[in-house]
Amino acid sequence: GVFSQHVEFVTEDVGGDEAVVTIQVAGRVPLDEVRLVRHQGAWLIQTDEPIEGMAELIQRLASVLRDLAKDIAEDKYDQEQLISELKAREAPIVRRMADLAGEHRDQSDSEIPPP
Repeated sequence: GVFSQHVEFVTEDVGGDEAVVTIQVAGRVPLDEVRLVRHQGAWLIQTDEPIEGMAELIQRLASVLRDLAKDIAEDKYDQEQLISELKAREAPIVRRMADLAGEHRDQSDSEIPPP
């Protein structure tokens, strides 16, 4: 990809604060297009739009893991209880994250025009 050690820039198309750069990675085809946006004077790679609700789920998962780490430090669980507790706390969040990612992928796929 764009961060490969062997990238050659083929073309660039700049329009205002947006650009599309065509690159060839390690001599391979097809060529890749990289979308860029200018933000505060610097060019940044344009990634996919954020998945709505994902950041909040990541924060919830981090909170669950912090709480669990505290419980471990306080020696609240034996190994079996710990595994059970981890599954009970994180599984619903991770499952929802997977659902959101799948919904986003399905939506993105439906937006791609047929060839």
